[in-house]
Amino acid sequence: MRFLYLINCNLILPIKGLKAVWSPHTGIVDWGLVTQYYGKDFTALGGDIHLNFEVNDFKVAPESQVKSVGGNQKAVRITGSNGV
Repeated sequence: MRFLYLINCNLILPIKGLKAVWSPHTGIVDWGLVTQYYGKDFTALGGDIHLNFEVNDFKVAPESQVKSVGGNQKAVRITGSNGV
């Protein structure tokens, strides 16, 4: 990886511990936030989100009425243990 540094704790404060890895050309991704925005896009297109849902099966829905996003034109039907 380009520009990956191992630095001593006395060079940059506040570092707790003996050493740190510094990679100025990489970032930390908040995947929880990314997921929330995917959820907003999904519900805006008519999808429903169910939490705490045990999935039993995934099938391509033959009656797909999904708006095409990025070329994907197949809806997926997800069934769970509660029959939904």
